[in-house]
Amino acid sequence: MTPSELISWFEGKRGRPLNPDEGLKFGDPNVQSDKVMVAWTATPDVIEGTGRWGANILLVHESPFFPYNPEEGGTSDFLTWRANLRRIALLSEFGISVVRVHGTLDELCVLDSFAELLGLPEPSVLDGLVRVYDVPPSTVGEWVVRAKQRTGMEHVRMAGDPEKVVRRVGLLWGGMGLFVNLSYMEKLVRLGCGLLICGETDAYAMRFALESGCALIETGHEVSEEFGLRKAVDVLREAFPRTEFSFYELGNPWKVV
Repeated sequence: MTPSELISWFEGKRGRPLNPDEGLKFGDPNVQSDKVMVAWTATPDVIEGTGRWGANILLVHESPFFPYNPEEGGTSDFLTWRANLRRIALLSEFGISVVRVHGTLDELCVLDSFAELLGLPEPSVLDGLVRVYDVPPSTVGEWVVRAKQRTGMEHVRMAGDPEKVVRRVGLLWGGMGLFVNLSYMEKLVRLGCGLLICGETDAYAMRFALESGCALIETGHEVSEEFGLRKAVDVLREAFPRTEFSFYELGNPWKVV
């Protein structure tokens, strides 16, 4: 397999070209590899694990370099930043090409897999990447317990009244709960959601949710997406039986202390 072949497969699966922020992000588009590592992003540990496993292709969901989508940020020297230099050095050392598939994977499996992970029913509202779920009346506190049990997390963050009874839940997977995506959150508010379950969020977005009448639960960016990325690995194994695929789990980078 080559990175170009992998990209073509995703484009065929989607029925249109990849998004501008997707595609080959580093390395040779025609490097041959009988192994492909899949990961949330290209951390140094992921890159070393990929190289030592003998893979020359790394498929990631998030940008392999800082800042997020650096080519859009007007920051000309970002590749000289310490974190990026380390990643570049390791990628070069192991001869690894990096392919990023972001929104395409969200559409194909990541969002719906987050709902499956939480044990949500079929969506009552399905409009593009908007998902709303009608659930039996239950308290926010009960959903906190459920979120921790289903994700295996000891702690989650919550904003709102734990005794609040909710009947409609909206999902903000990945970073869709961050303040830069408030317009998406507003769509869920207008659809009558009493609870929003997020991957990653921040204080500004939490206050927006509260002032909009919603409670909010945060699980973590990686946690909300890695379940779906594992499912993507299963699909890729079926599509390319002669290529070996592996998943490198990262989990959340923070700890509660």
